[in-house]
Amino acid sequence: MSEGGTKKPNYLTNGRETTKRRYMGITMLPLTPTILMELKDKLREFPEEITTGVYIHKVVVSSPAYNGGLHAGDIIIDINGTKIRSASDVYDLVEKHETLHVTVIRGTHREHYLVDTETI
Repeated sequence: MSEGGTKKPNYLTNGRETTKRRYMGITMLPLTPTILMELKDKLREFPEEITTGVYIHKVVVSSPAYNGGLHAGDIIIDINGTKIRSASDVYDLVEKHETLHVTVIRGTHREHYLVDTETI
């Protein structure tokens, strides 16, 4: 499982080196064939065209993802027009953009959300 955030350049604080990174507030899993099969078994009308993305396992309460409306169980398929194939894709986009236009599959529906990332 992975946290939705990436590292930023190091800064010195009181003589200690710290790392700043942008934060979204999710734990995610790659959308494996096994997870896809389970979703299709559970949701008979699950969109057949969905073959890649990341499954949101957990959303941290009061995090940017939580405040933006994302839920555990959502499948992120697109961020800012980029098709999501892995957690690395999410990390890269979180690092590059303060505001994320996130497209998810929730149940059998495609939903769109805005997530304003934080720097921690």
